[in-house]
Amino acid sequence: MASAECTPASHDIVLLDRDIAGPAYSAMLDLARRHSLAFSLVWRDDTSYGPQAHTLLRSLGPYLRYEHHTHEWRGTTLMRAKAWVRWFRATEESLALIARSESLFAWHGPGLPEDMAFYAEDGRGWLGSTAHESLAWIDMTAIDRDASTDFLAMLPLLDR
Repeated sequence: MASAECTPASHDIVLLDRDIAGPAYSAMLDLARRHSLAFSLVWRDDTSYGPQAHTLLRSLGPYLRYEHHTHEWRGTTLMRAKAWVRWFRATEESLALIARSESLFAWHGPGLPEDMAFYAEDGRGWLGSTAHESLAWIDMTAIDRDASTDFLAMLPLLDR
């Protein structure tokens, strides 16, 4: 069974240790359409990405807002390598491109870039992930609380 837990430091961050897939992934993207200014994806220097990842980068090119070469982003610190963290405008067209994936945790190399995250209008991250570790989190304060609560309620395997 999937689980969600609130961190001891804050009941506003919900941790998810099961994938968001199928109808729940579609619902997540619908929430992103309504509440996101941008999303980010990570291309690690130490990963040889396949054609699907390169095609996606070319397709997302018109929506690129910013890119940064770093060893650290929310949820990850690399010790010996760096990665390109790229932020894209969240539009109907760009979200349609990422809707082709089967789930949130499918976002990892070498087939796809990694660690999808979504950002609210004020720039705060409301959903982040470290897909290869099967971990995601939702900041209940970064977007409309009713919308994020409704999203959590529809996750079919969520233990309460």
